[in-house]
Amino acid sequence: MKILTIYNSKTGFTKKYIDFLKEDIDMDVVSIDKIKSVNINDYDKVIFASWIFGGKIKKLEFLEKLNTAKEDIIVLAVGASLHNNEVLSDISKLGYHGFYLQGGLAYDKMGFLDKKMIGMFAKALKTKDDLSDDEKILADLIQDSFDMCSKDNLNDVVDYLKKL
Repeated sequence: MKILTIYNSKTGFTKKYIDFLKEDIDMDVVSIDKIKSVNINDYDKVIFASWIFGGKIKKLEFLEKLNTAKEDIIVLAVGASLHNNEVLSDISKLGYHGFYLQGGLAYDKMGFLDKKMIGMFAKALKTKDDLSDDEKILADLIQDSFDMCSKDNLNDVVDYLKKL
């Protein structure tokens, strides 16, 4: 089976996961910016990996332009939160099989507006009265840059792909 992975990475966490995945899965990899150089019809499965900001997977609308059956597309969503059931639900509602992977934050690679939005989110968390345990952990984490990427986080993805 031929697998193509298309990734969109702003601060490097999504790309890091793709590099880990490539160690275990035979696949071709291309940045979304260079996708025009690839014939997607040459592949049996497509993995789309991108980052999350503001609860939305960046460039997810790109998948609607593909001439590929939804059941042949796997979405990897990388975000700073411990887990994100809302994003997984959104992926499922669109008809794709998806996985959430915790990445991190790299303030040195972010623009002013992204940093400002994260700061506003951090303030909102601090003023919230009834923080969940996950929100408390996230509130602490986002004070500084952090990297939670781990090859082990891909175990479910690797198992899924090997069963195809």
